[in-house]
Amino acid sequence: MKLNIYNLYKNKKRCAGIFFKILYLVIITMFFTGCTMFKAYLNLDENLINESYTAADKLIDRSIPPISPASPVLIATLTDVQSLEDTSLFGKTVSEQISSRLVQRGYKVVELKLRKAVLVNSDRGELLLSRIAQDIAKEHDAQYAMVGTYSIGNYLIYVSAKIVKLSDNTIISTYNYKLPLGANNRKLLNLSSGEWKFVRPN
Repeated sequence: MKLNIYNLYKNKKRCAGIFFKILYLVIITMFFTGCTMFKAYLNLDENLINESYTAADKLIDRSIPPISPASPVLIATLTDVQSLEDTSLFGKTVSEQISSRLVQRGYKVVELKLRKAVLVNSDRGELLLSRIAQDIAKEHDAQYAMVGTYSIGNYLIYVSAKIVKLSDNTIISTYNYKLPLGANNRKLLNLSSGEWKFVRPN
């Protein structure tokens, strides 16, 4: 009887060990295959600077034709996809970080900070620079512009950035990525209190 109890205890202990090993493997797999979502559930953030620098690198490296460092690039503030006239501290911060990375790589940038809309919808549904933004681009002889939007899900922020050739509005490079809606990003989006508050571009 004692032997049976001991064997039963030993088997349960072995099963518990196997269970925790499987659980550990599942958590590790979730972390590496769905790291962004995993962090979102835990209310954590990615390193926003690193993600913005990666976005800048991808936009430049994927440009067809390649952009010459001598060609000024207009940097527009990322705007909310549902309201192109509005942005947030998140949109401003990401745009400034992308701008910084381009400067680090030797590109000339012109930051576009306006109170009026930077992007407008064309008749065909395309995102184009507003008239005033185009005038600023001509003033600085900027041949390209970095524009983008973001949208907010339940746990993720989806960012879409692109570089546009201003002479014919041709998109020469795009990069899409997602970020967890952690505590810091919620603060930048004014979502800490559970409500959305738009911030006009400066």
